Amino acid sequence: MNKKLLIKGLIACFLIACWFLPFYIFAGNQTTSGLTLDDIITAARYKLGAVSASAVEDPLYSDTELIRWVNDGLIDITKKTGCYQTTEAENLIANTIEYALAAYYYDVVGVILTKSDGKKVGLKKGNIWSVGQTQSDFKPAAQRQPEFWYEFDGKIGVYPPLATISGTTETITAYLSIIPSRLTSTSSAIPTPAQFDKALILYVTAQGHKKAGNVNAYKAAMEEYMMELGLDKTTESQSEKEQEVTE
Repeated sequence: MNKKLLIKGLIACFLIACWFLPFYIFAGNQTTSGLTLDDIITAARYKLGAVSASAVEDPLYSDTELIRWVNDGLIDITKKTGCYQTTEAENLIANTIEYALAAYYYDVVGVILTKSDGKKVGLKKGNIWSVGQTQSDFKPAAQRQPEFWYEFDGKIGVYPPLATISGTTETITAYLSIIPSRLTSTSSAIPTPAQFDKALILYVTAQGHKKAGNVNAYKAAMEEYMMELGLDKTTESQSEKEQEVTE
């Protein structure tokens, strides 16, 4: 086979694989700026040319509506970037595969097994169809060790399960991208990392332009919003379609 054709084929396969991967990859820290919900809506009002929540001075944008847009923006940002993260640990139980997760999560990034000797092992992502069919399942029960994980219906499945657990507890830790709880008080702190504060202001501003019928201003704000998230126009179009469905 021609070497150039082989290289081109490998590049094409890589690009196709990337296309089907989730479009968020967050590699930053979780440090917040300390801004509150009130700070965000105040900044958005400034961009919209609105200065008051009074129905007389500003009948178009109420605090109630702006707070809803802030919450919608937080959900949109966390889903697109995976930036709001946490971990959840579960102690393994003999002959048990599934463990319920308490967090309101959007995605499971990975799972690490901490063995009884303290050694940590990253588990491979599997699926429910492989349970009971791995090579380890054909070993003697005492030799089986968890190797894979899957997620279904708010639970983490780990397999093959340990036949017995004696002495020190063995634990799995799930690394999760989660959805923030809805904010209701204007004094509530913004939970997402500081680097996304500008994006959140832009999202709220865009919704204000949309309500006012300023289509071009809305599109410009959303384009800048997507750039702040590090995403392209293709994803922006998908985001607009999702909004149309939910509205």
